[in-house]
Amino acid sequence: MDYKKECIKIIAEKLGVEESKVSSNQFLSKDLGADSLDIVEIIMEVECVFNIKIEDTFTMEDRTVGEVANLVEKLVDEKR
Repeated sequence: MDYKKECIKIIAEKLGVEESKVSSNQFLSKDLGADSLDIVEIIMEVECVFNIKIEDTFTMEDRTVGEVANLVEKLVDEKR
């Protein structure tokens, strides 16, 4: 599975932007304009889609799309 592609799809959908406008080196808040509610919705959707739990200590506001995808991949791998 391409975790980065799936994460980009979720993030673009939640933020109402085209997938082609989202890249792995963009920050969720600073570059894509995600506010705290957007972040919560993204976390909930990612957890649901990948059947994982993202710890509250992982603050997504200061993370790039690529960092989120890497975390998802790591958490999915740990469940196997």
